[in-house]
Amino acid sequence: AAALLFPKHRRDLYAIGAYSEVIQVLRLPDGSAKILVEGRIAGRVERYDGDTDYLQGLASEIEYINDVNKGTQALQRTVIKQFERHVQLSEKISEDLALSIKNLDNAVQLANAIGNYCNFKLEDKQLVLEAIKASEKLRILTELLAGENELLELENNIISQVKGKIGKTQKEYFLSEQLKVIEKELGINSEDDLELEEYEARIKKSKMNEEGRD
Repeated sequence: AAALLFPKHRRDLYAIGAYSEVIQVLRLPDGSAKILVEGRIAGRVERYDGDTDYLQGLASEIEYINDVNKGTQALQRTVIKQFERHVQLSEKISEDLALSIKNLDNAVQLANAIGNYCNFKLEDKQLVLEAIKASEKLRILTELLAGENELLELENNIISQVKGKIGKTQKEYFLSEQLKVIEKELGINSEDDLELEEYEARIKKSKMNEEGRD
């Protein structure tokens, strides 16, 4: 067991979290600080002690079950394919990081890493973390990745359609401006042509006799 120090209230915390190590503390000009923390192992809060300005308690390490079988292996392959597609669609995970994650042989480590780096909701990340068996983690990830990839596909399609419309509008404007330049060089006034067409249309509608039209 290890001592825990937490801010705020118990209700703000999950029972399962991670033992973490502070890697770097960056002091900012406004007096605040940015802290880089790296998770080491998963842990479960056993109890909280004392009544102080911060929460203090005891936690124990969680022992995950790496239930390797054909079903788990099939799930693992599916999750890796979904993760590869997610990386392509989101463009928020570097290729080097994605490669290092895919190369993890341990199914539990693979699932925890994917759950951590993918852009899931906090409560969904927690579901992956709290699942004890590798097979449970992988099943959760297949659902999460399927839903997230579908949303990303839709978002990318919408963006492509918008860019296509903008591109078409810009192209039409450019061609219109080119046509105006050509007409000007040839001494053609397109506005005069339009006015003449409007007069001819009005005359036809007025049912004027032949002498009047001439």
